[in-house]
Amino acid sequence: MKPNFLHLTTVWAMALCFSLISCNSNNGSNSIVVGTGSANDVAVTGTVDDIGSVYVQLDGKFNLEPISLTLSDVKVGVEVSENRELKPSRFCRATVVGETSFSVKVMELRPQTTYYYCTSVIDSERGRTYVGRVQSFTTAEKSLGRIVPIDLGLSVRWASCNVGAEIPEDYGNYYAWGEIVGYDEADENNKKNYAYNTQTSYVKTYYNWSTYKYCDGNSTSLTKYCTKDNFGIIDEKLTLELMDDAAHINMGGRWRMPTHTEWSELQAHCRWDWITQNGVKGCKVTGPNGNSIFLPAAGYRFESAVSHVGVDGYYWSSSLDGSYPNRAWRARFNDENVGMMSRYRNDGRPIRAVCP
Repeated sequence: MKPNFLHLTTVWAMALCFSLISCNSNNGSNSIVVGTGSANDVAVTGTVDDIGSVYVQLDGKFNLEPISLTLSDVKVGVEVSENRELKPSRFCRATVVGETSFSVKVMELRPQTTYYYCTSVIDSERGRTYVGRVQSFTTAEKSLGRIVPIDLGLSVRWASCNVGAEIPEDYGNYYAWGEIVGYDEADENNKKNYAYNTQTSYVKTYYNWSTYKYCDGNSTSLTKYCTKDNFGIIDEKLTLELMDDAAHINMGGRWRMPTHTEWSELQAHCRWDWITQNGVKGCKVTGPNGNSIFLPAAGYRFESAVSHVGVDGYYWSSSLDGSYPNRAWRARFNDENVGMMSRYRNDGRPIRAVCP
């Protein structure tokens, strides 16, 4: 059965997060214009509409009349940072809700962490950035209480959220295959991990073979899950043990990562619709019994960067590629197709758990 894709309209205007930039520093020739709190301010920082442990939804206002520009001339959004001076910060561009207001959903935040933010209006052509007054919010404690099993009428039930997420639209965390800690989490049993600033650390911030837990520095020196002697030490293990299953370790109970067969079943017997749900692009997957789950297009992590967010979904299975054991099977979907393909184990990808 071939998946059926529908291109649906956005159900809520939210945000698309872009690269790291600095709100208070001059990036190139950009000058910063800080609002005074008057009615003529170009950028007015708003309030928190909703907040969880790894996401926040913010609103804000803008006024383009004082600078004689239109929406096509500027980028409107928020700057978010753990630093009060917003150095460095992440710019999250918003889809405009009204003529002078917007709403932004910021993902991939840390639980129980204070962040600082301000509305930002970027006029790239003139080299100016207008910002509102800085405000703050604190994310909630991490909780898995919102994740429930969904019966789709298949051989296993699928989790309502990704591992590390608390609502369906959250990306959750990114895991190398066979590793049980995600990005920005510590694993003292993996002394090969190091931070992007090259400082020795147990915290996972970099995804390549030099930091991968089950190899000696490259793709042909595997120390576990290997079927070919030219790739490393043979043990003939084709499926992750529960001790190396990120879904089982992080969620407990009978949760585990889906196998290649279970992902294939989901693809073959369900309807896949590419949609935008609460501002997040991904696929609504509807089972034979009419129940559904949402899989966000969370992209993947390689080295210190995250790629393909909002464009592709890449989800690990628990199954090794026996022909090329430095690879494991993962599901991929976008607005055109779904399928299975093996990819290098050292990449960081999201995980959607299953249970009986």
